Amino acid sequence: KSAVRAIHKESGWRGFYQGYTAQVFRDLPFFMVMFATYEALQDAYAAKFLTVKDRNGKVIQRKDATIAANAAIGAAAGAFAGAITNPFDVIRTQATLRTWGGKSWWSNCNSLSLMSQIFAEQGTRGLMAGAPLRGRVG
Repeated sequence: KSAVRAIHKESGWRGFYQGYTAQVFRDLPFFMVMFATYEALQDAYAAKFLTVKDRNGKVIQRKDATIAANAAIGAAAGAFAGAITNPFDVIRTQATLRTWGGKSWWSNCNSLSLMSQIFAEQGTRGLMAGAPLRGRVG
């Protein structure tokens, strides 16, 4: 209860949704990249390892991928999507933490200007903070 009161007292109702926009802008591209990558990898794997063709190149049989193969393809797709969308995760983390230079980030900016601030102060390295770990986890 005290955390709820403190957030409401400091930021009002807006404080409970802090970082929501940044979360959406991180998740939408992540899932778009992940599912597109998953489908492309799945198709490539199936074409290479799961299809039987006749002499003319016509597919006569297609086997199902194993659970392990599907898991590996999903992990690879998630790692790739995580690495590509890492700057959005940095912005979401900063927005959720609520402070940038000692004041609420949303008091004078939005997610795009927060990205510009991070880039101006820390460069590409700041936007890619945590990418090796996020790329592993997805």
